[in-house]
Amino acid sequence: MGRDQALFNVLLRIGTRPFGAIRKKFLRTEGIRINAVAPGVVPTPLYGELSGEQLEALHHMQPLGRYGTPQDIADAVLYLVNASWVTGVILPVDGGVDAGRLGSR
Repeated sequence: MGRDQALFNVLLRIGTRPFGAIRKKFLRTEGIRINAVAPGVVPTPLYGELSGEQLEALHHMQPLGRYGTPQDIADAVLYLVNASWVTGVILPVDGGVDAGRLGSR
């Protein structure tokens, strides 16, 4: 297993929040950018396991009034890939759900 794959596996295990610390400590001098996308509800087979009532509750949590699409997530990933001066970011792509929580924190 190469260094990149090992680092990827570690990041998957520990979650996305420590990205900034890892970037600062190990990757800054190598010019590697680490960013993440934190997607909201996007209809997938996983959601097929939820009841109609559960799906309705999720729908009411969506400030933009709709679920996300795979294209919404892809657009965010492409933005991060192309934004060469952005690093250490966890970008919420959730239709405003995360921003709506700020008032209740």
